[in-house]
Amino acid sequence: MNENSTEDAGQITAWLKELIQEFKTSITIIHHTNKGGTMRGSVDLYDWADSSISFSAERKKKIKGCENTYDVVRLDQDKNRFRGRMDSFYVVPQIEDETGTAFFSVVKAPEDQDQLAAVENASRIWSYLQLKPGISTARIQKDLNRGEDKVLEAMTFLTDRGMVEKVLNVRGREPEPGWRVIPTKTDLIRAIFRAMRE
Repeated sequence: MNENSTEDAGQITAWLKELIQEFKTSITIIHHTNKGGTMRGSVDLYDWADSSISFSAERKKKIKGCENTYDVVRLDQDKNRFRGRMDSFYVVPQIEDETGTAFFSVVKAPEDQDQLAAVENASRIWSYLQLKPGISTARIQKDLNRGEDKVLEAMTFLTDRGMVEKVLNVRGREPEPGWRVIPTKTDLIRAIFRAMRE
């Protein structure tokens, strides 16, 4: 289709409306913006949509308290037909390549650095536990150069989300308490959405 054509856009939106009614579903369209940052093409597509959310990203931002740099994604809603507009918010994906996992911090402003640093810390410790199950708090502190308060804060974060559990290791004469990732298929999507809701 010619995205600038009102006629072509009208045919597409009519077809989408039929799909919505026949299958009783909703449809999400991902579309590029123009150089001005607004939706590209015919205004008919924008007019047809019930809601419009734009995304922009600041790449490799240094965040106070974090060891790594992160992409900060801003979400702005510029249209909502049914409810009041939501405030802008930011999503900061923290991806661990080594374990293939991701944590997503949702914040009101990129300056909410305490939360971002806390999530980075929990993510780093969780990835470490993937490689060293049953490790003690003291060993985590030593190996990752973390204070006890930072390790316990991370363990609370991870325990609340059902991602780690305490274990008792029998090594030598005395049993030693430790931590491990819960030995089931961790539902990361559920944990991400729970964190977003909170």
